[in-house]
Amino acid sequence: MATSRQYDIATANPVLTNVVRGYGNNSFVADQILPIVEVDSEVGTYRDFGADRFKIYDTVRALRADSNRVPAASQRRLPYNLDEHDLEEPIDYREQASDMKRQANAANRVAELLTLARESRVATLVQASGTYAGGHSSALSGTNRFSHDSSDPAALIASAKATVASKIGADPNLLVLSHDVYLRLLVHPAIKELIKYAGIGVPTIESLKTIFDVEKIIVGKGVYQAQGATSFTKLFSNTCALLFVNPSTVPDEENPSFGYTLRKKGMPTADVYSGPGGKVTLVRSTDINKSIVMGNTSGFLYTSVLS
Repeated sequence: MATSRQYDIATANPVLTNVVRGYGNNSFVADQILPIVEVDSEVGTYRDFGADRFKIYDTVRALRADSNRVPAASQRRLPYNLDEHDLEEPIDYREQASDMKRQANAANRVAELLTLARESRVATLVQASGTYAGGHSSALSGTNRFSHDSSDPAALIASAKATVASKIGADPNLLVLSHDVYLRLLVHPAIKELIKYAGIGVPTIESLKTIFDVEKIIVGKGVYQAQGATSFTKLFSNTCALLFVNPSTVPDEENPSFGYTLRKKGMPTADVYSGPGGKVTLVRSTDINKSIVMGNTSGFLYTSVLS
């Protein structure tokens, strides 16, 4: 085992930290579902959002009367506690001598694995019926399943949108499709007919956005391999979810959204330290974050979409 020592962010290797911060995987969608927001502390609170912004008040003021006053916005706050996630890879001194880029490669690999783990956590959250408020999820069956030619995906999407809008006062702006559901929609007879009728070309993500009237569609394509397995398992499967996600390019946990990934400022980092005897070097990446659903009425989930 590696020798123990007190870890401090100040000991992070700046070169390798830039490597892990620059890492990205285009097939992953977690950051588009629960955008990353930096926070100062590992322990704190976040705001619980109500419908304050959608109420209509009397705004007419009589001559010499007091100003119209609205109740203070909801200040109910819920606690969060971030988790530390870290992985390290060993490098023998003989490997370093033969390949000076070995540490950078190791830092990139552990960063990829940390990102995959976060993708898995978010995929689990967004595809769990228990994540959503009552009445905001449905397991499809029979001819309602998209795999059935007589199903009506557009009507089901519209129904889910209406459910969300009735609770938060805004339409969901993101449709999350598992890859298998996306491929089915591309060949679904009803979808092909709608696209043909609308004269918008062939089925693509762009044409599906028009048909479903949503601002953005993302497809979960991530896969993982379980310990001891030889085949891959999809992180997203047989589901579709409609979510309202804060559209700001600078996410803020004070703005309503389905949820956020809260990350401690300064993360992720990477560092290097020696194992016992000095012949093995450990390259490690550390991230401190928590993916939290903050508005369980801000989304709608369909499960068992395909038979």
